[in-house]
Amino acid sequence: VASAQSDLKLTACVNKEQNLEMFCKFTPVSDPKLTICYYKVKSVVVGSTDSTLSPDKTYQNRATVYIEENTCKLLLKGFSDDKPQNYTCYIKQSVEPLAITSLVDK
Repeated sequence: VASAQSDLKLTACVNKEQNLEMFCKFTPVSDPKLTICYYKVKSVVVGSTDSTLSPDKTYQNRATVYIEENTCKLLLKGFSDDKPQNYTCYIKQSVEPLAITSLVDK
């Protein structure tokens, strides 16, 4: 069964507590339980809504990922990167996940 996935929209900000917040908007499918969301930096998992996809130990106790309506949210505590990095949001509602990347700078 093919399901329609549409464009993703990704926004990011670093709040005054130096925590990174990312918001990945997507078009939900009819059954929201089928949606999995995860974030990566390079090939490293930062956080995921899928319990079988474990985050890298660097992010293990600092990253929270959850889905609220049509947005997958990442909260990364203690964001302190000196150099910009690409964060990629993946939304999986079928066999192939959709991905969108944003360069995050402090």
